[in-house]
Amino acid sequence: MQQKNRKYALVTGASNGIGLALTKQLLLTHRVIAISRTAGELAQLPSTNLTHWVYDLSINNQRLKLLEHVKTEIPHLDLLINNAGIQLELTLEDLNWDSHQYEVALNLMAPIHLSLGLENLLLKAPNPKIINMGSVLGFSHRKVSPMYSITKSAFHRFSQILHTDHKNINVLEIIPPMVATDMTKKRGHEGLLKPDNLAKIIISKINKTGVIYVGKAKLAKWLYKLAPTTLSKLMNKGN
Repeated sequence: MQQKNRKYALVTGASNGIGLALTKQLLLTHRVIAISRTAGELAQLPSTNLTHWVYDLSINNQRLKLLEHVKTEIPHLDLLINNAGIQLELTLEDLNWDSHQYEVALNLMAPIHLSLGLENLLLKAPNPKIINMGSVLGFSHRKVSPMYSITKSAFHRFSQILHTDHKNINVLEIIPPMVATDMTKKRGHEGLLKPDNLAKIIISKINKTGVIYVGKAKLAKWLYKLAPTTLSKLMNKGN
């Protein structure tokens, strides 16, 4: 296949969890640029369609270098998946500003920066797409991790603005239920959706736009509208 005819996807937070699962799925159809701070399980995915670049997306200068790297290495970008994120159990009163700043930079500033910085490259593709990984906690916060909720709430609004104002790019926000990843291991993984299963669902919806609530997140959507106090209690059960 000639290079100009290949489909290119860039996935952030690709070394484990949801990002890794999405990378595996996309390797069937795309040339994947996987972005993460470490190789993680990517090292176990030998594929001529996989390129792994090490960048810390919480650092502005690293994001700038990544943008230049992408623009010089690939002819166009068909799909950007903003998946990288972190949830710290740190209340606002803990006054650990370095940690708060890191969470805001990775969860919010990074995906905004990449989405806007790669827009021209996306527009070179015939059917460009951005997929943003949202969270139920963007609607109802956990008392032990409020900054994560703040960033996801703002990211949800950014996804809406992209969807409304950037008509030439397909913008899809995924709101998953709790998924069995490193982020949730402290709360136990019994009964949780597995990353590989979520990735298959996301890929099956790849041509959709707007917001898609997956599994139990659909219930959270209605609770947020009809019984927000009940949703808050569910989000904070066991905390």
